[in-house]
Amino acid sequence: MILYVYFKFIVQDEPAVPGAVSAMQAVLGREFPQVLARLLKRPEADGEGRETWMETYEMPQADLARFRSRLDELAALYQLPQPRRNEVFVPLDAAGSEPA
Repeated sequence: MILYVYFKFIVQDEPAVPGAVSAMQAVLGREFPQVLARLLKRPEADGEGRETWMETYEMPQADLARFRSRLDELAALYQLPQPRRNEVFVPLDAAGSEPA
């Protein structure tokens, strides 16, 4: 399963965010070595100058609740922009769908 977390902010107003996300993902990597983390962003800012950034976390399903709890704690600790919205997706083959 993959957890997608996205948020918007103005990079010039919050220059510490890139380093904070990297530091947070490093902590998560040590605590959850089975989780694959990535950081992405939309190629263009919105009409208000905000960039949309997305963190992705690919993980075993069993760890989701514990991981989300720790992710929320660390996002607050590192003072990441809010709101942080998240959604979970699963590969179709893992969700039990039949091949076409």
